[in-house]
Amino acid sequence: MLQNYLKIAWRTIQKYRGYSLMNILGLSLGIAIFFLCFILVSFELSFDRFHEKAGNIYRVHQKFNDGGTTARVSYPIKDRLMADYSQIENATSFSYFFNGRVVMEDRKLIEDDLLLIEPTFFDFFNVNFIKGDKTSTQRAFSENRNDAILTEETAKRLFGEADPMGKSFTVEELGETTFIVSGVVEKFPANSHFTFNMLLPLDVFPILEEVENNFNNPVVYTYLYIPDQSQALDQDELDKFIARHFPERYGGKDAHLPVIAMTDIHLNSSLYYELGQNSSVLYVSIVGSIGFLILVLACINFTNLTTARAARRAREVGMRKALGAARASLVKQFIGEAVVISFIAVFFGVIIAELLLPLFNLRLGRQLVIDYYTWYTIPILISIGLGVGILSGSYPAFFLSSFNPVKALKGDEGRATKGILIREGLVVIQFVVVTFLLITILSLKKQLNYIATKDLGYNYENLIFLRSSDKMIENEELYQAFTEALEHHPQVEHVAGFSNFFYNALIHEGMDPNARKGALTMVAGPSYIEAMGMELVAGRFPSRDIKSDSSAILFNETAIREFGWEPVDAIGKTIDFPDATEPVAFTIIGVLKDFHLEDLTIKIQAMAIIPSMSEQFSTTCLQISPENKDQTVADIQTLWERYDDGWPFQVFFMRDGIEQQYEAIVNLNHLMQEFTYLAIFIACMGLFGLAAFSAERRTKEIGIRKALGATIGDVWQLMVREFFRLVLAATLIGSLLGFFIVSNWMINFAYRTNIGVPIYVISIILATGIAVITVSYQAIKSARVNPVKSLRVE
Repeated sequence: MLQNYLKIAWRTIQKYRGYSLMNILGLSLGIAIFFLCFILVSFELSFDRFHEKAGNIYRVHQKFNDGGTTARVSYPIKDRLMADYSQIENATSFSYFFNGRVVMEDRKLIEDDLLLIEPTFFDFFNVNFIKGDKTSTQRAFSENRNDAILTEETAKRLFGEADPMGKSFTVEELGETTFIVSGVVEKFPANSHFTFNMLLPLDVFPILEEVENNFNNPVVYTYLYIPDQSQALDQDELDKFIARHFPERYGGKDAHLPVIAMTDIHLNSSLYYELGQNSSVLYVSIVGSIGFLILVLACINFTNLTTARAARRAREVGMRKALGAARASLVKQFIGEAVVISFIAVFFGVIIAELLLPLFNLRLGRQLVIDYYTWYTIPILISIGLGVGILSGSYPAFFLSSFNPVKALKGDEGRATKGILIREGLVVIQFVVVTFLLITILSLKKQLNYIATKDLGYNYENLIFLRSSDKMIENEELYQAFTEALEHHPQVEHVAGFSNFFYNALIHEGMDPNARKGALTMVAGPSYIEAMGMELVAGRFPSRDIKSDSSAILFNETAIREFGWEPVDAIGKTIDFPDATEPVAFTIIGVLKDFHLEDLTIKIQAMAIIPSMSEQFSTTCLQISPENKDQTVADIQTLWERYDDGWPFQVFFMRDGIEQQYEAIVNLNHLMQEFTYLAIFIACMGLFGLAAFSAERRTKEIGIRKALGATIGDVWQLMVREFFRLVLAATLIGSLLGFFIVSNWMINFAYRTNIGVPIYVISIILATGIAVITVSYQAIKSARVNPVKSLRVE
């Protein structure tokens, strides 16, 4: 019986090649996009689950009573938590160097992703050893301070094809310790929220002795292993922990220790000092939802095209029923045909998915692969084939099998109005989706234009950064000679050194003694503000010629507002940093216009710049002329090589950093545009099918109208009006849906544009215009038929 169904289905596909091709094309595209989105969502949801204990590992964050929340915590927190809570079976902390300067006998390299770990690290994370083993490594890390574990790629980069075991090197940032390679491991896979190239003992971290009892200096990432998930720490317990252990000035109602499951970090954590660029639930939901919606459009398209060709199969159904075929057998037959078409579409859909995968990866910044050997890939493809075939073929099957055999043989049944509301409803759903997608991409494009044109508060176009060499940092005269040489270059407009921002608690005049306030603070050369192109709201720039500027400070507008002052009134007021080793009263000499160093999804925080008259800084910024940038950078490198001590030359353009901040959003916008074009194409195929159905149903009516003098324009207006009302209703519903989704989505941007009514009007006009063009083809085609032929249709 099954073989017979398949044979008839195949013959039907061959008989109606054009319509079958449209069905297969629409379904193939829908399945390909859905499959790609499924692969992405599966990848995003799989983060960190390759670790054996992943479901019971939690990361602790730290919310300060005078500032934001960081992914790092203060060093003493781990041991105190272990002592207080018996449900914590194990805990580990590690620190992260995003890059370190590695020195070997005759080589100097800058290596990324150095992890300083405790021996318990290997109890938490699945580290696969190629050389060495977990037991001996843990023992070595407990007993020694100089063991090192390298990934296979790092070992080859450092030592080539030679055996790395026993080889030695030093890391400039970690003092004079000579590290001995005692193991080689595999790198963590791409679905890990952090990665590493090198594992070193945490004990060698120089800062640990200074922060041993400091609860206000987040320097480590801390993970807890709690075997019983029901005993995971809640916020109330941790607030009591803070009250027990934190010094009074660091505690209080605003200090917290949020805890997050490790498997939730990738999609639900976006804090300061994250270990990498995490994704978000919103991002994954958007891509997953679009993939599902496009598959729904393809299924609706299949249903409409099948029912639109019902008239051509009416006599077949009538004949089979007259010969005794039961309705159930006809339903099975037609669903069988749909399933066959669906599996053919799955086959071509996989081919299309493979062809689109490089572009998909490019748009999303991923390295996804379609692995057919995983346990779920083939079952998912089979499920898609069966599910799409049954769901999209059920309505046409029941519709066709319900034909009255007498009417069907006379040719009346296929042109009946039965089920027209369902088919029109499906078209409405398609254009609701199309309108929603148009509103989404236009809104996102407007937000991206807003980001691209928004004043960030400084001149980043030609701003570059250089890292200082050890020789420059150790020798003030050498650093000064280097910066003076840069200043004399005709294409270099400004030069200034600076340190990275660090968080500081502070006390200002008139402040409540029980309150806690803080600011991100940077130490920089006096010319740093001019080099960055920042603007003053009040006060003046620092100067080397003014002796009192050795204790000067400048704040941004946000900080001054938080202090409760007006910018002009802030000049001359004093600020103290209570946590400083040598407390100094700083005098405010200027208020800077707010500047965005983070992306526009993050609100500007209180920031301060302390001018330093020292000539030694770890980083130098340069404002260069826009002409001949490449030659200017080459000249700067020549100067660098004159003053450095063998380290690789590294230059960073601020514009590149800003573009990287929004790369994911820009790529998502491009992907959504391409998906929207595809959705429009599929929706138009469905509308085209329904228009064809309508034209066949009204063939005699059109013939009579033409015979009575109706023009082509009259017939066009008659048919277009029928679908215009459907599409207009769909666009209104889609606009409401788009307004709700976009409004909630834009909340993710701390600084956002006003979307405005024009976006919705343009989307409605585009959607209805596309629909009118699609229907017009069938309308004009039907109107041009000779009325004599139309009236002779049986």
